[in-house]
This record gives sequence, structure tokens and C-alpha cells, in this order.
Amino acid sequence: MPVQLIRQSKPPSGFTLAELLASITILIVLAAILINAYQTYIVREQVREGVRLANSLKPAIISHLQNHDVMPVSRTTLGLDKNPTDTANNYVKSVDVKNGRLDITFGNRANATIADAILYIVPYQMPDGYIIWRCGSAPLPTDASGNELPLATSSLGSSPLAFAASNVPTRYRPDYCY
Repeated sequence: MPVQLIRQSKPPSGFTLAELLASITILIVLAAILINAYQTYIVREQVREGVRLANSLKPAIISHLQNHDVMPVSRTTLGLDKNPTDTANNYVKSVDVKNGRLDITFGNRANATIADAILYIVPYQMPDGYIIWRCGSAPLPTDASGNELPLATSSLGSSPLAFAASNVPTRYRPDYCY
């Protein structure tokens, strides 16, 4: 009986064109998601940097209120240069003080989505005189009983300018700025 040789075919090696295209599509989608998340992270860090810069002025504002019983009208009242661009960095064009309110204007090398946007930080006063700062569109601060706090004032009657909602997009504001 003759011996029959059975030829075995080799399994295909590599990817089929459909598998390769599916893999590339998945990689492109993941890359797009990661790039968007990274850009959001970068802009959020730029906004946080602006808040940190403005926070450096809070002690001077509180000290001025305690020592003079009046909110500082402007930067010069705090002994700073009258030009708000004097307090700036790569992402912040200026930090201004208006009756105790801090106005952060983004610019310089900031991402285009926040260029010329303004973030407001407004002081509110607890019954014991302690100052609470409201940032962005955060809810109105309340005391332990849930009563809304008033704008920080002095016995001389000066108080910060009314609260203004920020035009920095919400997704870029720190968690405490909503």
C-alpha cells in the first residue's frame, strides 16, 4: 500500500488587514482621549497657578481689614504697585484688588481657552470675623447653622464688590471653585 503523504498547511502568520485596521482605530481613539485629558489637565494647572498667585494677597487683605477696619480699595491700599500686571506670571496677565475682591485675569502664555478669562475670589465674613473666600461660581458660603454669609464688611461700611461669576469654563476650575 502506498504511503500517502499528508500536507499540512502552515497557520497564517501576522495580522489580517481587518485586524490591523481595527487595532489602529482603537489606538487612534485612545490617543485622542488621552490628548484631550492631558490638555484639560494642563489648563486646570494654569488656573490653579493663578489661584495660588492670588492667594498670596489674601493675608494682606485680611491684615488690612483687621488693622484699618476697612476693606482695601485697591492694590495701592495694600502697598502694591497700582498696575495689576505687577502680579503676574506665565499664565496670569494680572491680579487686581477691588474692595477686597481678587480679580485674576488669565493671559500671557495661558491656553487660548482661558486667555482673557477672569476668575473672581470674593471674601465673606463669618459671625466671629473669620474670612471665607468664595471662588468662581462656588455656592454662597454658609455658617454652621446653614445661614448664608454676608460679604466681608467693616464698621466703616466698605465691602467687596458684589460677587461675579467667573468666565473661566467650569471644567478648568479647581474643585473648590466650581
